Amino acid sequence: MVSYLLLAMILLPMLLAAVVLAVTDRRFRNVCVLMVSGILMVSALLIIKTGAAFVEIHGTLAEVLDYVIFAADVAISLIALYFGFKFRSIVLAVLSIAQLIPLVLFHIQINFAGVEKAFHIDHLSMIMLLLVNIIGPLIAVYALHYMQEHEHHQHLTASRQHYFFATILLFLGAMNGLVMANNINWIHFFWEVTTLCSFLLIGHDQTEAALANAKRALIINFFGGVAFILGIMFIYSRVHTIAVHEILTYSDVSVLLIPMALLVLAGFTKSAQIPFQSWLLGAMVAPTPVADMSALIGAFTFAAAALLAISQTNAKRILAYSTISNLGLMITLICILDIYAIYAAALLIVLHGVSKALLFLCVGTIEQAIGSRDLEDMDGIRQRLPLTAFLATFGAISMLLPPFGVLITKWIGIEVTASLPPVMFLIILGSACTVFFWAKFIGKLLSHNPEAEKIETLFLTYQGPLAIIAVLALITSIFMIEFSNMFIAPFISSAYLGSSDQTIPNVLISDFAGFYPPAFFAVTAIALLLVFILYNWLKPKRYVQPFLSGENSGHNQFYSLSDGKFNAGFRNYYFSSVLNEHKLTYLMNSIASALLIVLFGVILR
Repeated sequence: MVSYLLLAMILLPMLLAAVVLAVTDRRFRNVCVLMVSGILMVSALLIIKTGAAFVEIHGTLAEVLDYVIFAADVAISLIALYFGFKFRSIVLAVLSIAQLIPLVLFHIQINFAGVEKAFHIDHLSMIMLLLVNIIGPLIAVYALHYMQEHEHHQHLTASRQHYFFATILLFLGAMNGLVMANNINWIHFFWEVTTLCSFLLIGHDQTEAALANAKRALIINFFGGVAFILGIMFIYSRVHTIAVHEILTYSDVSVLLIPMALLVLAGFTKSAQIPFQSWLLGAMVAPTPVADMSALIGAFTFAAAALLAISQTNAKRILAYSTISNLGLMITLICILDIYAIYAAALLIVLHGVSKALLFLCVGTIEQAIGSRDLEDMDGIRQRLPLTAFLATFGAISMLLPPFGVLITKWIGIEVTASLPPVMFLIILGSACTVFFWAKFIGKLLSHNPEAEKIETLFLTYQGPLAIIAVLALITSIFMIEFSNMFIAPFISSAYLGSSDQTIPNVLISDFAGFYPPAFFAVTAIALLLVFILYNWLKPKRYVQPFLSGENSGHNQFYSLSDGKFNAGFRNYYFSSVLNEHKLTYLMNSIASALLIVLFGVILR
């Protein structure tokens, strides 16, 4: 049963990606996307119901898969080499060769040895499978209408949607393989597939800016890929196995410091930690000392990215910096050797993933409707796009305020870093900056424009996924304890405590949250209802023109002393002169690079 589910979740999306690429008929493509989306959702729920398990692959099939995956891994390096020549990028060409040579030599060294227990489904895998196979398909369904509108606005003569959806399906299959594979060579392959997919999605529109950002993403992620394959080679030279579960249970951890540092470096590039954050920003066009240093780098990324988000007017760049910031917090929590920190990291992965998916889709909807992603152009959005504005506001609130769980993870982060004052200070600083830019974001979404008219049109495949993701964001916070009981506690017990004790999450929640989420949400809902009633009872019955030190001319305008006529309005503070993005990015990249050098210095000492 589990084997068939694995085929459905990994192989089926990849095969249908090839079909969608070859068959350009829109109706056929839509049917394929809807069918795969449904299968992935159902398969994820079924595979979670079966519980933790190893899936073994023996004999000829195992050998064939090893050779196929090796050949495909080599092909990805060759594709990158091709684009290195096409873009005339010596750096990309060198990185492609630097990954290709050790990849081939390593497989020759191990004689294409496989792993019988090819896949391992543990509770961490289950958490990721829920995220990938619920949110991912909803995004794919949303894109059915979005891409149609996107190409209409671009006035394309030939549709490229088959490339887009083929890449999305390939991405979903690769992500499922990545979170379940127990063969570290297979993990490297799926990792590189996601790199290729990111490159293709970023460069999808084929504009000069899109191609430049796609090239940057490929270079940075291939740099991480080189670190990944070198880390694999180091690991095998120490423990003589490529099975992940055997590597994780190896007794002498000290011999794995260098290879693990290389894997951490690869993870930093993929998760856009400073100084490797630029590729994710570009995507918006479309022993303990080592752990402490990694946590410090993550915390620095959390604070620095949140600070840079304050100066942004581009809504997608705000979301991008927020994503980089939260990825930094995840890295920090993962590197703190504490079960509470691991709990918070696992919870943040889910909560952030759901809320941020909702926000990106809402901003995309707003951009299509008004032709701009500039926050200052969004006055009156709640009147023009009421449902979208409501869902975007809800998404931002879920990232910022209690009783939503994202705030709980930051609280836990501050608690568990009390013995690491620099890290704790950075988390506090980053949290303060987070409040600032989210407050501005929400303020614009709720702004009023008396002349705005409703332009929102509702499509089931458009607003439907947005509403479902919003409900999921609400449910995951309300039922944090139940979610923890089912997934996070068993993961922490088995991976960190060597036990299957299922009572741990109750301690986690009660110790740090201090409240029962459903009751907190109920009280919050009642308070909001009372505020709404009072507002509607007390609010003025007519719109009063603002007085701005001059005579009102009507229609929300006023005369200045120089007799010029201006529209009344308000703008957010962005502190662009103080928080200069270019200068701050250079400074923060320099600091982060120095921290990385110190990290490797600690290891090699």
